[in-house]
Amino acid sequence: GLELTCKKLGGTVHFLKWATHRVGQFCDRILTDQDPQLSPRRRQSKHALYATGGGAHKFETLISESLGITYRKVAEFDSLVIGFRHLVTHHPDTIYTMRDRQQTPSSFNPETDFPCVICNIGSGVSVLKVESDGRYERLGGTSVGGSTFLGLCRLVTGVQDYDEAVKLAEEGDSRNVDTTIGDIYGDSVKELFGLPGDVAAASFGKLVSATDFSNFSHADLASALLDMVSQTIMIVASTLCNRANCKALFFAGGFLRDNLAAVRKISTYCSIMNEKALFLKHSEFAGALGCLCKAADRRRKTEQGLPETPLDDNLKL
Repeated sequence: GLELTCKKLGGTVHFLKWATHRVGQFCDRILTDQDPQLSPRRRQSKHALYATGGGAHKFETLISESLGITYRKVAEFDSLVIGFRHLVTHHPDTIYTMRDRQQTPSSFNPETDFPCVICNIGSGVSVLKVESDGRYERLGGTSVGGSTFLGLCRLVTGVQDYDEAVKLAEEGDSRNVDTTIGDIYGDSVKELFGLPGDVAAASFGKLVSATDFSNFSHADLASALLDMVSQTIMIVASTLCNRANCKALFFAGGFLRDNLAAVRKISTYCSIMNEKALFLKHSEFAGALGCLCKAADRRRKTEQGLPETPLDDNLKL
């Protein structure tokens, strides 16, 4: 479920999600949970909302004025790294990999397995190298991400939202649309390249010689789109991971939310490149979790009369 019991934070973290165009509903939900007897000044001194990502800036005025509480922004990559390190350190049971198309628990030792790489897949993709002390650097990324998949899927199939697009892709078979290595080399693929014959050699390649496009189902087209985006992301992430001499490669972000098909495709392509893909349950909320850790750390320092410290010290959470 969308919750995580955390001794370090002193309770159970509940994960809720809203589409950004419904931020007004989010404000209404927060207001219903507040004590109506609190004066605006008392409410502002008692409560604070931490936010991250582009929306933290875009909706700052709307949220702060609607709620009348202290509003604090946390840099997007800062919050992502804090949340990621919290999960791998205090909740190692959330780490998994794919084996035989099934989620399988995996391990990551914070004492020995840093530095590692996080490929964060949202609308676009950013790849970060994270050190054991919390320092990080952005290695690179690509504009081909979740919005690429959804935008093209809407154009090609007519679906309207992300969940519908993912469901459609899961029902399809990209091999009916893509030209595979097996289509080109026949039964000699394994002998020549040591690769499975159903790996895509040319995304949407079968459309090149098609005379009747109605033969291609929307589900197969959506599956081919998901395969193309997943393969592109994996190649970028794997290349940057190897260049940075890191062994552990994590994939995270909203694109993977309820998207087992993408997780499987990324894992398959990683294994072809002798790479092990690691994933985290609740990774789409890593930034929000990082904000919560920042808030808890600030409260602890305030109660102890300590000054705010640089980011790497805060990352002890």
